[in-house]
Amino acid sequence: MGQHPALCRLRLADLSRHRSLPTDAPGHGSGQQQSHSNHPQRLWAHPASLVESSPGRQLDTRMPFTLVGPCEFREEIRKNRFITLAAPIASPADAQAFIEQHSDLNATHNCWAWKLGGQYRSNDDGEPGGTAGRPILAAIEAQEFDQVVVLVIRWYGGIQLGTGGLARAYGGGANKCLQQAERLPLIQRASFHLECSFSELALVKLRLGELNGLVESENFMANGVQMSIAIGPEHTDTLQRQLADLSRGRILLHAAPEQ
Repeated sequence: MGQHPALCRLRLADLSRHRSLPTDAPGHGSGQQQSHSNHPQRLWAHPASLVESSPGRQLDTRMPFTLVGPCEFREEIRKNRFITLAAPIASPADAQAFIEQHSDLNATHNCWAWKLGGQYRSNDDGEPGGTAGRPILAAIEAQEFDQVVVLVIRWYGGIQLGTGGLARAYGGGANKCLQQAERLPLIQRASFHLECSFSELALVKLRLGELNGLVESENFMANGVQMSIAIGPEHTDTLQRQLADLSRGRILLHAAPEQ
């Protein structure tokens, strides 16, 4: 079976240029969105970026995974058609852009969930509360994935599935999509906070990206930007040196508190 046309247009490098998806997609009801956002002491990085851990810090022996690339799964359940699309992400903005780009406004529902370290979010898009977004998120966690977004698109076929059937359909589609996908092991990153000026922001992100780091969050203030970032422990000194060089010593990395 061929790929969903929208998936063929995916360009992960372009995700950050898309605007964020509104909480309630037009034409699909209010939707219910569950979210949780904190900034853990550690996220995860690709194994190639980890050389050694910070002294005295114990790594979790359970290793999560991300996706090597986008994947797709299709099925029909009692005349209801479902397409599940999943992709790796490096930031919440990546997840929102993927959802916006690949949601089908002609479908009955576009339900989704994503997970990035300690941050996660899900949306039922008008389905009964807890029957879509949460089962998708549960599938991500059950498959031990991180840095992943999953979108399940449903076309109603005239037969109602009930709340239990919906949860099984959405969660099952996400599970099957992730089970058949090629996965990539992840290693831990350490989390830090920093502050920079608006004019320095692009260069800070460039230096962070060159070291395979992640932006966890951005808070735009009147006189600058507060950022939470995650980076491999072996790159911390290099990043601090680069940030000091571009800001004349003003930008400092502050370790995030243990959760």
